[in-house]
Amino acid sequence: MINSRWNTFANTLAQKELQRLSYLNGGYNYRIPLPGAIIENGKLIANIEFPGLELRYTTDGSEPNVNSIKYDGPVDVSGQVRMKAFDASGKSSRTSIIN
Repeated sequence: MINSRWNTFANTLAQKELQRLSYLNGGYNYRIPLPGAIIENGKLIANIEFPGLELRYTTDGSEPNVNSIKYDGPVDVSGQVRMKAFDASGKSSRTSIIN
């Protein structure tokens, strides 16, 4: 029961409330949490604190943006991976660099 309540809260926060902070009262400066990720047996495995955020990554050394590959589950990768989390308004976290 507690996990389902947290999931509902976290999804609402990430999908609706964070983007409102961009324009309420002239806008607030808020931070998107950094994604957690590892490469295990050649597969990128990642997660984020708020499940309503999108994870996007690159494998060519460029900075991830809203048009980069969307992370939907473990994926085969090689070399360095850069990953960011994005909210619905397009604001991003800092970059996670995974080797």
